[in-house]
Amino acid sequence: MENYNMILKNLQEYNFEELFYREYYNSRISENPEDMESFLSRHTTDEIERHHLICPELYGKTLHSIENVYLDEQNYDTADTFENIYQGRLNFGVMESSHNVRVTKHNRYSPVFLHSHEYFEAFYVLTGSCTHYVNDSTNVLKKGTLCFISPDVKHKIGVFDDSIIINLMIQKSTFDDIFFNIIRSQTILSQFFLNSLTKRNSVSHLVFFVDDKELEEILLSMLLEEMVEDSYTNRLLHLQASLFFMKLVRRYGRTAKLYTGSTPDSLKQFDLLSYINDNYKTITLNKLAEHFHYTPEHCSRLIKQTTGHTFLALLKNIRLRHAETLLINTNLGIEEIAFMIGYENSSTLISLFKKEYHMTPGQFRKAAQPGYLT
Repeated sequence: MENYNMILKNLQEYNFEELFYREYYNSRISENPEDMESFLSRHTTDEIERHHLICPELYGKTLHSIENVYLDEQNYDTADTFENIYQGRLNFGVMESSHNVRVTKHNRYSPVFLHSHEYFEAFYVLTGSCTHYVNDSTNVLKKGTLCFISPDVKHKIGVFDDSIIINLMIQKSTFDDIFFNIIRSQTILSQFFLNSLTKRNSVSHLVFFVDDKELEEILLSMLLEEMVEDSYTNRLLHLQASLFFMKLVRRYGRTAKLYTGSTPDSLKQFDLLSYINDNYKTITLNKLAEHFHYTPEHCSRLIKQTTGHTFLALLKNIRLRHAETLLINTNLGIEEIAFMIGYENSSTLISLFKKEYHMTPGQFRKAAQPGYLT
């Protein structure tokens, strides 16, 4: 990439939040109490709330008193008063409904909070290192490390020097769409992906050791695309993410390190779920049982044991995810989308969307990507 060094230089520059947090961090670790007093005298609560920053000392509190607060994604949306200042954005990167994929720089020196997301999160150590806290363990991750975090897994990241960390955030439906079309072998990625379907959190995170210039350039290209922000951005980021994952799986799919709370026997389960997704338009429980030489009852038990859902509920979820992807990334009509995902008419799809999302597919499309027409 011709602009690689230019982008790297821009990333090294400190933005407003990083400058604030670096000054805040240095005043906190200083042995001279006057340093904190001087810092507080230069800032106001209005500034903190306007920029969704964290500085409890301005409210007569301490960071230590709130740093163990657990934050889930639903708590990131507002920061109007001190009571929810530490439940505000915290620059963790809330995904907007109009974005399938987001790429940002992780703000250096920002306070470390235990948090989780409803989407997949990944971070890449572009330069230097960072400290990652997950599953009651602390790990220092160095340059070239790419770490994927499953949805709803509690973790936190600390960066207190000039290191550059790139955050990659991916909606569940997009992640499923990408990986179902990439992974067709029983690699270590299979368990991680299976976990995303089952929502059982048996797999907390997955670590690649890559230090790969080409993969870095794709990530930086995605950062550039974020800056463009036009009607093509969402689709281009989806394509770039697909390219990134395909190259990642090709080169490093068998060398990644998987971190699990338990180690289920997932090979049979992965085959079963993969076959359902490949044939979700026409699959029935009887056809599934016939293909794997099981009884329908045994298939039902395996699916329920693995995913927590019945066969019909799982099939509905898979069809809905594909419908989401088509609604967001294409201009296809609702009737055509319904037929493509296995329904004979649009009324079934509309009914499902109303039940699951409390809106029609057309309303979902408008909310997700205002540029699209129903």
